[in-house]
Amino acid sequence: MKFIKRLFLLFILLSVLVVGGLASYIYYKQNDLEQLIIKEVNKQLQSEVSINDITFSVLKNFPYTSINLNGVTIIDAFNEDTLCQVEDIDVKFNIIDIYNEDYTIQEIELDNGFVNIYYNEGKANYIIWESSSDSTSDSDLELGLENISLKNLKVDYTNGNISTSILSHESNLELKIDNEDITLTINGELTNNRFILNNESYLKNKAINLSADLTLNDQYTDISSNLIIAEIPLLLNLTSKTNSTDIRIKTKSLDVKRTLSLLPSSLTKSFSSFDIDAKTDLDIHLINDLKENSFIDIQFEVSSATLKGKDIPFDCNELSFQGSFTNGSNRTDASTSILINDIKTTINNEAILANAHIKGLNDPTIEASVNGQLQLSEIEKWGYKPTVKELFGKTTYEIYYNGKIGLKNKLTFDMSMAEKKAIIAIDDLTLITDNSTPKLSQSKLKLKLIDDHLDIEQFETSLAEESNLNFIGSIENVFAYSFLKNAPLKIGGDLSSKWMIIDELLENIDTSSTDNPNKSVISFPKDVIVNINLNLEDLTYDRFHMRNFNSKISYKEKKLNVKNVELETMSGKINSTVSLEQLNSGRIRLINTTNLNNINVRQLFYEFHNFGQRTMRHKHLKGKIDSEIYFRNEWDKFFNPIENHMYSFMDVTIKDGELLEFEPLMEMSDYISIEELKRIKFSTLENQIEIKNNVIEIPFMEIYSSAIDLAGSGTHTFDNNMDYEFKILLNEILGNKFRRKHKKKVTEFGVVEDDGVKGMALFLKMKGNVDDPEIAYNTLRLRESLDTGFKKEKRKLKEVINNEFGGKQNEDSFDDPNYDNIIEWEE
Repeated sequence: MKFIKRLFLLFILLSVLVVGGLASYIYYKQNDLEQLIIKEVNKQLQSEVSINDITFSVLKNFPYTSINLNGVTIIDAFNEDTLCQVEDIDVKFNIIDIYNEDYTIQEIELDNGFVNIYYNEGKANYIIWESSSDSTSDSDLELGLENISLKNLKVDYTNGNISTSILSHESNLELKIDNEDITLTINGELTNNRFILNNESYLKNKAINLSADLTLNDQYTDISSNLIIAEIPLLLNLTSKTNSTDIRIKTKSLDVKRTLSLLPSSLTKSFSSFDIDAKTDLDIHLINDLKENSFIDIQFEVSSATLKGKDIPFDCNELSFQGSFTNGSNRTDASTSILINDIKTTINNEAILANAHIKGLNDPTIEASVNGQLQLSEIEKWGYKPTVKELFGKTTYEIYYNGKIGLKNKLTFDMSMAEKKAIIAIDDLTLITDNSTPKLSQSKLKLKLIDDHLDIEQFETSLAEESNLNFIGSIENVFAYSFLKNAPLKIGGDLSSKWMIIDELLENIDTSSTDNPNKSVISFPKDVIVNINLNLEDLTYDRFHMRNFNSKISYKEKKLNVKNVELETMSGKINSTVSLEQLNSGRIRLINTTNLNNINVRQLFYEFHNFGQRTMRHKHLKGKIDSEIYFRNEWDKFFNPIENHMYSFMDVTIKDGELLEFEPLMEMSDYISIEELKRIKFSTLENQIEIKNNVIEIPFMEIYSSAIDLAGSGTHTFDNNMDYEFKILLNEILGNKFRRKHKKKVTEFGVVEDDGVKGMALFLKMKGNVDDPEIAYNTLRLRESLDTGFKKEKRKLKEVINNEFGGKQNEDSFDDPNYDNIIEWEE
């Protein structure tokens, strides 16, 4: 044990003696070493170098021997400015190497100073060393600069539109100089005091952790580095040539919110109203050269992002996408392209998929597609407040748009000119617009839009409680008509219903007739063309019921035509055509021709509430009616009826008819006291009734029955004032009864005469209001006028209308167009 202690003490003593000896030797040789360093520096550098003081130390940086250069200043290559200035430079050597006269520098430490690098006419100011051909190769001093330490050293760099100022707190670098090339490998902790690119300041006073390889000469700068700037990891590659700088920046899982906070406001102002929480991968490529604008290309991928905006009422959650941004080969706003692919997000718990391509910035073209689904009951969450009372339904949509967005032209114009496609389907649609509108429920709607053409591929709905409606069709020129006003809106399709109850559709509508002094002008739409095939299997309205209704509806040039109307009702069939037209003066004209075939008269009067009159009601009638009807009426532009402009002509035939307890005939009981007047049967009744100037004109007609035969004519006003003339033919049995009961009257007036064929003839007239008519025997003059009625021939409907409305056409008068034009509708 004592031997070991003695051996250890001996080792320490020998070490002290050796080190002390070496130190003494090196101290003895310090002047030679200092002169060697000065000589080598002057030989390697072209520029002037000044050193305030040189100090030799063995112990300061033990186990290295060091020479401290204090107050070192180097002038740049242009001899115009200071390239660098360092307060202290420690040059370190190995003690054993110095003893063996090997003067290889092991480390260099620079403390407190600055380096100023810039370019003048494409040449760098830091190329200050001699080329290898000019310097001697037999130097005793080897510049092994593999370990250089920088402390509190600021580096300023300016080249074109790039200006930087970086402070190195503590960095290590390896330096190699080959002819005019400088190769640096640096690891350190830095602070970016200034980084300006194209007059924009970036990352001011932000910490930087740097690991980089740099190659420099007077022609180019090449940097490849891993950076952590403000806790943001980046991979930076920079190549700067005489007239251009190429920058490439890559990063993974970049915190977007934090990054945006580090960028200048001029670049982030478009995002100022958004709250973005996202991670992104970025690949940024910038080229700055002699061209006016820099080239920019950015590739990005975003995942698990959340987007909130002050101007959007909803949040985008679980947002992910990938894409690119480039200002193109022309480096202008016009050549800028923004591509965003595979957009996936969740909005209001609904998944959305989309793609977008923006071409140009000043007047961008947007090519975008989006598909997803939407619950209409939650549409307010999307920022739209519907004006309807209730709205439910599940909507799926696929939408494509390729066009401008209204920055230079009107948005409506750009939308009209764009390429558009959409498929929209709504299931279980429920819609209640207000308290007076029928409810739509259990509805299905499928729309397909291609540019300006909209196909309604399916529309099925229940109306109110029991009614239903189906429509399949298309609409052309949707945008050209709505926005450009340069093409007609064309609507066509098939409209059908299996069951329609009009009463429930009108249940909550106020139909009371109140005069409104502020009626609005009615104007039929222009440039609208409609062709609809209408089919209703069953329809009821109040008492009216019909089946198998078919028609073709067309609209063009402010004229609505309903033609080829066919329907079954009241045990018979009806055929009809209708025209509703707005004339140039603004007046509205209705023209209708209708054929009734085998219609039950009692049902007709019952279902139409006896046409609003109380004289002849459904209980009075039996029989089948055939009729040809022409009807016309006009209204002003406020839809007020025009006085005396209603006209109708009806050619009526009633077969197997009965007149039951008809009160006006029963009023004749004072003159004809017969029980048979309560029920008068007749085989066929024919007449042509004309309505004109608010007066119903009933020309001469004859009624043949087993009880009596009647002939007569007259008028009946809309105020229920009558003026009728009758000729009553009594058979022999009734004639005898009448003579016995009314012998005095027969003798007094002489109004009963023998017909010569059927027996007695009685002439009567009926005048006054239907509530209190006056009935009296007729005079001989009236008898003669009735007799002439037998000689009148039946008029044809076409001739009547031509005679009534023939002549020169004038829409301001009551003249009617030619009848052929009424019947032959335009396609």
